Amino acid sequence: MSKLKCALKPLDLNRYGVAFSAADKAKLRQTFPGGVCDYSRPGIGQQPASGTWIDYTR
Repeated sequence: MSKLKCALKPLDLNRYGVAFSAADKAKLRQTFPGGVCDYSRPGIGQQPASGTWIDYTR
């Protein structure tokens, strides 16, 4: 079984276009202390596929 872990980037509350309350900001920082997923980067330990998918065109 493989486990996926995303690469993290710092939580930047200004990126979301929302006016967070002080309580919201505190809760988000508590929830994501290490940052949020950075989907522009490969996951931690991510490897390329070892083969191809099943081909039903034959």
